[in-house]
Amino acid sequence: MKRSKETKKDASTFPRKEDENSSPDSTRKNPNKDERVPQEKFVKILNQIVPFILHTSYYMTDLVYTLYYVMNCEVEKWPKSTEEKQHLLQLKNGLSTLVVDLRNNFRALLDESDIDEGETLIILRGLINKDIIYILYQVNDILKTELLLFQKKQSLMFTESGDQIEKNEQGINEQKDTNYGGLILQLQNCFIGFGNLMNFIRKIPLQNKYGVTKFQLDVLINVIDTDLLPGWEVQLDLLNCKLFNDLALNKDVVRLYREKTGDNTPDLTQGEAFGNFIGWLKDEIIGDFVF
Repeated sequence: MKRSKETKKDASTFPRKEDENSSPDSTRKNPNKDERVPQEKFVKILNQIVPFILHTSYYMTDLVYTLYYVMNCEVEKWPKSTEEKQHLLQLKNGLSTLVVDLRNNFRALLDESDIDEGETLIILRGLINKDIIYILYQVNDILKTELLLFQKKQSLMFTESGDQIEKNEQGINEQKDTNYGGLILQLQNCFIGFGNLMNFIRKIPLQNKYGVTKFQLDVLINVIDTDLLPGWEVQLDLLNCKLFNDLALNKDVVRLYREKTGDNTPDLTQGEAFGNFIGWLKDEIIGDFVF
């Protein structure tokens, strides 16, 4: 599914506030001249932090869809307890709330006029806060556990006995359609990419007082700009494609879709049928959350 990408922002998006020395409050709100981030450095740092925030919100949104996928997968073969369902639902809703908060706070910061460069960078980087980091760790762990369990149970079904193997041979396409191993791998790639980027973003000095040389800053930014960020974007796109393809093929999710819409199109993986299916998923999964 194609994401609706937000326009990449640069330093021109943020107004540069002039020095204010007329009141004591102005010195509190603005760093000393020696501590102010030079414009060139400000632009370089900003152009790394902004896409990181945007793609983190895309990543979180895909995890919301993945939680829905896990909640509705194999419900007939291996039904979940009420407690398990409730826990997954709480995670999905908690993550959805954090996505909404992240995007709203980001947009509000773009509209803020009474802010200088030093504050902008600090506040921007702080948008990916400990609550977001914690829930990403938690969700990634839960999804990995659930999908590995599906994979293990699925493998046992195809190897237990000759009778079962023969009976399940007709379901071999179903097994291919629910490639849990591929989804697990892609989730891990995205999670590792997020962690690596977060570590490097945290290392960026946001004030001159840290005494980092231009060469050191350029090396740090170059690693993010040419290696970590583009590589993570590719992994996120692969996760997005893999996830929505699996959702369109999964018999449990497709059955829910057909029951609620009456659409009996045989193949939901392409064309207008896929678009209709994705539209229904957004309403079904996101619900009252406005992303």
